[in-house]
Amino acid sequence: MPGEKYILTYKNAPKLQTANVARGRILAEPLPRELNLQGEVVAIVVADTEDLAQDAADAIKVTYEVLPFASLLKDSMATNAPDLGHGKGNLVRHSFSPADLPHVTWADKHGDIETGFAEADVVKEFSYRFAGGVSVPMQPSGSVAKWDGDKLTMWGMGQGIYPVRATLGAALRMDGLINKWNGCTFGAARMAAERFYPMIAHLAKVTGRPVKVMLPKDQELAQLQIKPETITKFRVGAKKDGQIVALDHEVYVSVGDLDFGVHADGPGNAANQSELYTAKVPHWRSTWCAYRTNAPRPGPSRSHIQQETKWSWENMIDEMADAFAIDPVQHRMMHITQLARVMRAIRTKRCPRSKCCGKAPRRSDGRSAMPSQAASREDSSAGSASACPRIMAGTWAITRARKPSPNLRRFLGQTFLAATLTSAPMAT
Repeated sequence: MPGEKYILTYKNAPKLQTANVARGRILAEPLPRELNLQGEVVAIVVADTEDLAQDAADAIKVTYEVLPFASLLKDSMATNAPDLGHGKGNLVRHSFSPADLPHVTWADKHGDIETGFAEADVVKEFSYRFAGGVSVPMQPSGSVAKWDGDKLTMWGMGQGIYPVRATLGAALRMDGLINKWNGCTFGAARMAAERFYPMIAHLAKVTGRPVKVMLPKDQELAQLQIKPETITKFRVGAKKDGQIVALDHEVYVSVGDLDFGVHADGPGNAANQSELYTAKVPHWRSTWCAYRTNAPRPGPSRSHIQQETKWSWENMIDEMADAFAIDPVQHRMMHITQLARVMRAIRTKRCPRSKCCGKAPRRSDGRSAMPSQAASREDSSAGSASACPRIMAGTWAITRARKPSPNLRRFLGQTFLAATLTSAPMAT
């Protein structure tokens, strides 16, 4: 068609020459032959203008073979579910997954769960389902790629700079990544744009001109990372006074086409799920099961697989309190973790806040409060620590702002080719 310069599909799309952990674990191939869900991109068209690119994209006719699918957790977990893992099954398993629990991705436990239930006077079971959520950013998802000889400059958007640079650097020699309006995307849109960076860079190379892509909202929605569907189950054993003595916690997570379980993979999010209400429970177990699905992949969206699973803990505590006719706050206080108070002085001579009094931590006797001295505040003979009120318990993480590199240039006056995405039809 007039003005059309290049069409990219799975047949001629470049492959990364060097594997990249972040891209391989988080981002699926941007132009796959087997589409995981409706809305996946099947072709990228480059033309002289946006309208010409859109006309060329509209003229493409795609024939689809409908494969067996499982969009919901219940479908992926069913005994007759299609194998979305291409021989690996739908449950994500790793070398570190517990051998004695073949049906889980990751697990943690304390005590003996069966002993705990044998000691319980009352056993209750609860189940909670979160259907999923999507954070839709206001700003559009897009990027610009420009080559100067064998050096690439990318204008991107999103929540981070260095992970994106590492992604492109795995396959391409890059001069710089410019992200002028960083943030505001909560990670979800960053991944929607970043997934196509290597393709846009490739198109700029083969056409010999800068290329810009901007996803319209109907195409962007299929690329955004989401808060996924989760199912959380509890089996709780308690004494007659409501004190929990045994707790079996199960979480099932939809991970789309990813080969890892995200927060269901290990003790990061999984551990802080069990910290709040299990410190006084002698016997508990927490198991996490990540299942492949034909659904959008989970990812940063003001955190994910966290609030929704913590919400289930609060529901369980409320229902247990109701079962024993105990005030919900009182029931929480019966089980909540009690933290020991620890004071540590800042490992710096002055308050790290830029707009502060600038005082160094001092003791009441006038001497400087070193970490070991400030920590012994209960010793009356040593004197109590006093300092700037902005210095609090805990440890400060001090980050120095870095000045922009002088070789980062403002991109003005360039002529772009318009890249338009053609995708599989979205479900209505």
